[in-house]
Amino acid sequence: MREKLQTTVVMATYNGEKNIIEQLNSLKNQSQKIDEVIIKDDCSTDQTVNIVRKFIEENQLQATWQLIVNEENVGWRKNFFKLLDLASKDVVFTCDQDDIWHEKKIEEMSRTFANQQVQVLVSDYHELVEPGGLAEELKRVDTEKIEGQSEERVVFNENNLFLRRPGCVYAIRQSFIANVMLYASRMENAVHDMSMWGSAVLSNGLFLLRKPLIEWRKHGQSSFKKEIDQANKVTAYQKRLNTLRRRLQRVHAANNYLANLTDIDDFEKKQKMLLSMIDELEMRIAILEKEQLSTILASFFRYKRKFYFGTDIYHLIKYKSGK
Repeated sequence: MREKLQTTVVMATYNGEKNIIEQLNSLKNQSQKIDEVIIKDDCSTDQTVNIVRKFIEENQLQATWQLIVNEENVGWRKNFFKLLDLASKDVVFTCDQDDIWHEKKIEEMSRTFANQQVQVLVSDYHELVEPGGLAEELKRVDTEKIEGQSEERVVFNENNLFLRRPGCVYAIRQSFIANVMLYASRMENAVHDMSMWGSAVLSNGLFLLRKPLIEWRKHGQSSFKKEIDQANKVTAYQKRLNTLRRRLQRVHAANNYLANLTDIDDFEKKQKMLLSMIDELEMRIAILEKEQLSTILASFFRYKRKFYFGTDIYHLIKYKSGK
C-alpha cells in the first residue's frame, strides 16, 4: 500500500479580515486532513489576527495549526519565503488569504507526488472576480502527457519559462525548497511563485493538473493588484520597456540557476535558448530606449523572431503618434 505523504499549508496574511474565514473553512474542511498549517501575519492593522486566533481556538486546531505574527512588516514576498523555510512536511502548499479551496485539493494534489519526478505541481483554477479585480484568461501551458497519469509534465520552452500559474495553485516537494531558494537568490525582487515555477521547469520537475481546484478571488485590494496599478501609471511605451527589462532580469536569473544543473540531460539545449533570449532582449531594450523608428528598421536582420520586430515598431509608432 502506498504511504500517504504528509502535508503543510503555508498562508501569508495582511489585512484580510473580509474574506479570510471562507479560506480558513476551506482548509479545515479538506477531504484529507492537513498535517500542518502555518499562518504568518505581516502586522495587519485590521482584525485578521484576532479572527485567525479565534478560528483556531473554536475549532480546536492548536495541535496542527500555528499563527505567527511578524514583529515588523516585511512585505508579502519575504513573508512567503519565510513561510517556505518553516514548512516541515513532505508536500507544501502555498495559500493566499482570500481564496476558496475545493474540498479535494489537498487529496488530489498530494497523491500526485507519488510520482517521484514531480517536484512542483500546479493546477488550474476558477476566477472569482469582484469589483476592481482583473479577469484574465487561463494562460497556455505546453505539456506532454504521461500514459496512465493525470498529471502532465510542463516542457521547457520560451513560453513556459515565464510564470503561467499564480502562487495560490502550487504544491512543492519539501526537499525541493532549497532549489527554490537558490533560484530566488538570483532574482531581483524575488517572488515565491516565479521561483517555484522557474526552478522546477529548468529541473524537469514541473507538472500540471488540468483541473480547477480553487476559486481564485480577484479584487482591487490585493497587494499584487496594487502593484499592477502603480506600474500602470507610466506611459504604455515605458510600460513596454519595463516589461522587457523584467523579462531580461528573469532570464538572467534562470541562466544563473541553470549553471547549477550541469548534469541534466538537456543542459546545453536550455543554456543555448536562454543565452539567445538574453541577447535578443538586450538588443530590443537598447533599440527601444533610443525611441527612433530608423533604429528599429536598421536592425531588421538582427531580430531572430520577426514577430518581435513588428510589435516593437507598432509600440514605437503608437507612442510617437500620441506625443
